[in-house]
Amino acid sequence: MTPERFIERIESYYGKYPGKPRDTRATVISYLRKRYKEDELESLLRAVTMTFSGEYKTVPDIAVFERARVAEIARPSKRGTYLPFNEKITDDERVGVAKKVKGVVDYLAEKKRAWRM
Repeated sequence: MTPERFIERIESYYGKYPGKPRDTRATVISYLRKRYKEDELESLLRAVTMTFSGEYKTVPDIAVFERARVAEIARPSKRGTYLPFNEKITDDERVGVAKKVKGVVDYLAEKKRAWRM
């Protein structure tokens, strides 16, 4: 799936990207080209639709794609494989994502401890 086709499917589900002349859309397409291989976009689309509600017809931004990607990496697919990392991603970016995930887990653990008291 091409990044343009991916965006068409996202827009059919969530609504159109805002901006003149579609600046946000162009930015997201550029991000998708740099970050994902075409064969990874189907997995990303599945992860986004599973983790980001279409209830309010708000289109997902790059941050949503990053969170969905982390969710997809953590969940094995039907074939037992994971959404692979694109080689263009640096080790520093991987460490950054891991720190964000750890921060979320720590936050949730603290909330659970506070709830028990």
